[in-house]
Amino acid sequence: MGRKIPGFAAAIVGALGTPVWLFGTVALVLSTVVAVQGAEWRAVLLEKSAVLFSHPHDLVLSPDRRLLYVADVGNNTVQVLDPKTLRIVGKIGAADLDSPHDVFFDDKGRLLVADTGNDRVVIYEVRGTEGKMVGELGGDAFASPEGVVQAADGRIYVTNAGGHNVVIYSGPNLVGSFGSGGTGQGNYVRPHDIAVAGAGRLLVTDPGNNRIHLVDLQGRLAGMLGPPRFAFNEPKYIALDERGWLYVADQHNNKIKIYDLDFRQVALIPSSSGGRAHRLNWPEGVEAHDNRIWVSDTYNNVILLYELRELR
Repeated sequence: MGRKIPGFAAAIVGALGTPVWLFGTVALVLSTVVAVQGAEWRAVLLEKSAVLFSHPHDLVLSPDRRLLYVADVGNNTVQVLDPKTLRIVGKIGAADLDSPHDVFFDDKGRLLVADTGNDRVVIYEVRGTEGKMVGELGGDAFASPEGVVQAADGRIYVTNAGGHNVVIYSGPNLVGSFGSGGTGQGNYVRPHDIAVAGAGRLLVTDPGNNRIHLVDLQGRLAGMLGPPRFAFNEPKYIALDERGWLYVADQHNNKIKIYDLDFRQVALIPSSSGGRAHRLNWPEGVEAHDNRIWVSDTYNNVILLYELRELR
């Protein structure tokens, strides 16, 4: 799940050229430069869902931001929540889905759901808390699809975890793919989420290799967020807010890591100070807007709402 944010990709490739390898000496220099700039932030827990979910994964706000849609894997449905109270107000796909993992709204306002257990992407026409299935993307190309996004050119990109690649659809037609299993450049191990990170750029999480790829729309590598500068351990789903800040559900570290456009980690969930304490247990999903952060705390089976506050 992701939004079309121009700043993040520009920050990666702008000053240092293409590709930019965001680890080792180069990234450490960047970190030193920006460490003395800007404000510090902390995330404060505001709400915790009262109802237990069943391994909730990624989540997305509606285009008008009045509702929150959660891929509730174990309940084989998309739960619809009030984003302020985290109260369930509806559900979509209970008769259609098997272990849905990701949710995304396309440019027509339709909800795209990575229906992982059925090896397809389901398309819903949504009216508030109700959804009507109006199409699907599928076929032999899919093997446990886990993430879905639409790029500015209208094409749909799907992370194919079982196939260790990304497949591309134009309308109902499969038009391409990129990536293969492995540890080298252009390789993935169980790619999970995919997000638009500016004009012609995509971010793809590669949890099996503990890194995040920046690629163009043909899958050519432009940069990478990886060790040792970015000490991820199974990074799963990601979000970009309206500023272009990156939010990473770093699952096996039990953290949500937040980076500004200079790749400085500006906040961490759970926060080291302030707010109500809550210990995350393998979180997979994250959504962010206007200093609000929604988290799928997957193995605690709850949804959390945080506020990002500036420390002065």
